[in-house]
Amino acid sequence: MIEEDVRFTFRFLGHEHETEVRLIDPRGRETPRSAFVHSEDEFVEACRAAEGTFNVYAGINERRAGGTKAEDVVRVCGIIYDADPIRPDTKEAATDEEMALAIAFGRQLQARRREQGVQCLLAESGNGAQLWAKADLREDLRRVEAAIQEHQRRTAATAPAGVRLDNIGDLPRIIKVIGTLSIKGSGTLPRPHRLSRWLDPKVVPPVSGSFMAALRRYDPPTKSAPVDTAAARLAPDEVRRIVGELGPKALLLFEGRQAEVLNHSGKPYASRNEAESALATICAIHGLEPGVTSAVLASSRIGKWATRGESYHQSILKGAYANLPAPAHAVVDPDVLREFRSGSRRARMVVEPDDLAEFRGGADA
Repeated sequence: MIEEDVRFTFRFLGHEHETEVRLIDPRGRETPRSAFVHSEDEFVEACRAAEGTFNVYAGINERRAGGTKAEDVVRVCGIIYDADPIRPDTKEAATDEEMALAIAFGRQLQARRREQGVQCLLAESGNGAQLWAKADLREDLRRVEAAIQEHQRRTAATAPAGVRLDNIGDLPRIIKVIGTLSIKGSGTLPRPHRLSRWLDPKVVPPVSGSFMAALRRYDPPTKSAPVDTAAARLAPDEVRRIVGELGPKALLLFEGRQAEVLNHSGKPYASRNEAESALATICAIHGLEPGVTSAVLASSRIGKWATRGESYHQSILKGAYANLPAPAHAVVDPDVLREFRSGSRRARMVVEPDDLAEFRGGADA
């Protein structure tokens, strides 16, 4: 255990009254157990007592005394992006190279958030990368939960090949206590058990007022997205050019090669419906109008769009745009568009020697 990192995790969460520490048996033999602590020292001791035997987690958001459910949450305290490398066997830990890929993506996402006024800290979770942003929201929490989940779903669409961004925006979510050991799989030399640790200086960042306001303004969708029929009649060459600017994942989907593309769970797309929904979401994230997205789907070799009627079309578009919330516009769209237009995904996500050195070196950045 890295005590100073565990202590900083407690300070970052900043719970005012109580924090749940949840212990999960990596072998799956015991039922998860919870301890409720009320001070930094109690938090550290609970983590120390479980070190090496359990994976140690803490509730991200503050709850009522003894609470573990969504209805118990009284304050949203953090928004955390959890990036894991896609591995041949999800029950085993990642290799150094897989870890470095996740950390490189975390650094890129951190830079994008910084440009938009959201300060985040990067941590190695022991099996991936986590980006932590401070939050302080106490009202209308179900609406906030929906906004965070929608924001994370759209951010996940920007993850590179080989990395999956999990959606962990639900109110009662628990998170790895940074500074404790990650116990996953058999713990072999190429795929070892690792200590999680903070990669940035341990200073709690300020809450982004504009980001919090955007989350509060989120309005769940009630209407279908309108379709620009003129845009839907784009020439095939123009459609192809547009898709080429959306990145390799979009191009593979457009060509009907969804079996070669991994979804957010690290598996090939199971149906044409799922593949078309993914392609439409990529179009929406990149700022394409619904009519242009319709033209892309109509020309796609996935093929289901062309055989279905208006109700199916509107369902796909509604799911992709979902009355696109302010956080997605403010935090995702412009940077994602520039990133995808800058070159191929593979070229952008090459693991730099410094990334691998930072991971292997163990020193704070």
